[in-house]
Amino acid sequence: MSKPKAASLPHSWLSSDWPGLVAPNRQSAANHLIRTHKDELIQCGALVRVGRNLVVLGEGYAQFLARKAKRVEGYEIAPNRAQSAESAGK
Repeated sequence: MSKPKAASLPHSWLSSDWPGLVAPNRQSAANHLIRTHKDELIQCGALVRVGRNLVVLGEGYAQFLARKAKRVEGYEIAPNRAQSAESAGK
């Protein structure tokens, strides 16, 4: 059996036509991401202007996401949070 291939990002897409399979998966969330991280997206080579359009480059966007990966290490979610013996017995 062959190994399943990892999903790859599209080469590029218009910021106004965000692909549903690319995080953050919704146009409104993508607009917010672009507004709040514009400088960093440009620095990573993920965001360029072509005429009146903003274009997201897949390779640069992958670099942008990889930079954010280190922020996840210390992020506690409920299933990973240590419980005290007192609260675990309830």
